[in-house]
Amino acid sequence: SIIVQVTGACCSAIIFSRVAQFINQRDAARLRYDCEKKAISEFASFQLLPPPMSARLHDYHAFHFAASRDYDVERVAGLLPPALRGEIYLHLHEGLLRQVPIFHRADKRFIQALAKALRPQVLLAGDYAFNACELGDAAFFIDKGVVQLLSAEGSLADTLSPGGYFGETALLGSKRRAGSARAASNCVLFSLSAGAFQAALGEHPEQRAVVERAIEAGRDHSAARRWDAALLTARRHSTHSDARRSSDRLRAEGRGDGGEESKDAPDAAT
Repeated sequence: SIIVQVTGACCSAIIFSRVAQFINQRDAARLRYDCEKKAISEFASFQLLPPPMSARLHDYHAFHFAASRDYDVERVAGLLPPALRGEIYLHLHEGLLRQVPIFHRADKRFIQALAKALRPQVLLAGDYAFNACELGDAAFFIDKGVVQLLSAEGSLADTLSPGGYFGETALLGSKRRAGSARAASNCVLFSLSAGAFQAALGEHPEQRAVVERAIEAGRDHSAARRWDAALLTARRHSTHSDARRSSDRLRAEGRGDGGEESKDAPDAAT
């Protein structure tokens, strides 16, 4: 009937409109990607960068684009009134911050101030967020990827996944890093500088005691966990050493029995 035909035509028009809109959006994103890729290539050529370095720049660009579609949140938020801008940042980052134990009990306004201060950072697998003995000036929060924490000697101390955080003691003052933080996979992190954190505490001084207690508790927990891991490793080494000594003793006893039999054999022959 006519009604069915009209309805079908309308549905087809809506579907084609959505498909066209999707293609246009995809083409716009691809255009941005291609333009930036060309700019990176021209920069690498002009600066005579070695091929491995140029390839790494392109790897960073590709991963950053895949993770963010090249949307500049700060540029968009900068066009908004302060109240709405704060709501946007809170919507984007509150979940990430609330996963961190030191901010579990923090006031929502304080979390909003921190959310506005977060800065994205991309690491490729094998990159370091920081190295041991460097002065710490920021904490890091993992949005995507896996980060390994290493001791000053380079041994693995912990492995963190999305929702994890590290380097938080730097928020309370500039200190040397006790270890290194290395990306085990391509990562998207958000960093919070000590200056921005102290500024947020200045706006919300009632939160200082809450956060400092939480950081100290987390530090004690991490130390206890590392101590437990060290004890477990020592026990494993001890068990392995005992087993090896037992094996050596049994082999020695076996050689002794074999020696006696070899001495008895000629007697039996005679």
